[in-house]
Amino acid sequence: TTVNPTGAEVGKGDEAGRRGSPTASPLGTSAFGSEVAGLDNPDFIYGYYIDRMLQLIDNNWTRPGVTGRVRTIVHFRILRNGQIEDLEIVETSGYSAFDIAALRAVQNAAPLPPLPASYRNPTLGVNLIVR
Repeated sequence: TTVNPTGAEVGKGDEAGRRGSPTASPLGTSAFGSEVAGLDNPDFIYGYYIDRMLQLIDNNWTRPGVTGRVRTIVHFRILRNGQIEDLEIVETSGYSAFDIAALRAVQNAAPLPPLPASYRNPTLGVNLIVR
C-alpha cells in the first residue's frame, strides 16, 4: 500500500496520477476514448507511465469520418528504450481507415519514454482499445 499526496492510502495499481477508465479499471484511459485493455505484465505498477503513453498516442490520434460506436484493438510491445515493435491490429473495427488511423497514432507517438528503470522486464506488451 502507498500513501498519496492527500495522505490517503491507495492500493497497488491505484497510484495517484493514474486516470483510470470509466469502469474504475486502474489501467487508464485517454481523452479520445482509448483505454488499456491489458498489459502482458500484471505487476506493471507505473500509472504515470500509462498516462503519459496514452497522452502521446492521443496527441497523434485523428479519428476518420466513421460514425457510430466503432472500436479497434491494437497490440504493441514497448522496448526498454521506448521504441515500439510488433504493432498490429488484434481486433478490427471493420473499417480499414479507422484501423489504419489507430496504428498510425501509436506509430507516430513512438518513441515513447523509456520504461521505468525499476521495471525489471526488457519489454511491456500493451493491448489498447481505440474508440
